[in-house]
Amino acid sequence: MERTLRFRKQHEEIMLLTGEISRLLSLEQLSKDCKSVRSLLAKLAGLLNMHLAAEDNGLYPRLLKDTNKDISTMAERYIEEMSGLKESFEKYLKKWPSSITIKNNPEQFITDTSQIFTILKKRIEKENNELYYIIDRLN
Repeated sequence: MERTLRFRKQHEEIMLLTGEISRLLSLEQLSKDCKSVRSLLAKLAGLLNMHLAAEDNGLYPRLLKDTNKDISTMAERYIEEMSGLKESFEKYLKKWPSSITIKNNPEQFITDTSQIFTILKKRIEKENNELYYIIDRLN
């Protein structure tokens, strides 16, 4: 776990933030205050971008160079899959750039946020349980 500890901690922070945001995803709550949820969303975006950059610039390049073909192939697959998640999250952020856009369509914001968080959670679970598990066992 030592090799992936930093990435796992970032995953924990990401999931804590998504949990905080999820607790604010009700029509009643959003009608009172959209600024808090948008602020938390900006914080999440910063953390996620930092995490993805660390993976893109450190973790994945090392795995791509691994002499074990299974590991380098897995890294290629993860890179391809992650680009889709990154694009989806960027598209989501562009759709919801401010508290006003959220306030104008809270139902859609709740739906979109729940969907992107489900995708993000699945990805984190997959990395923690598959990719990081393998990395931690490398010599």
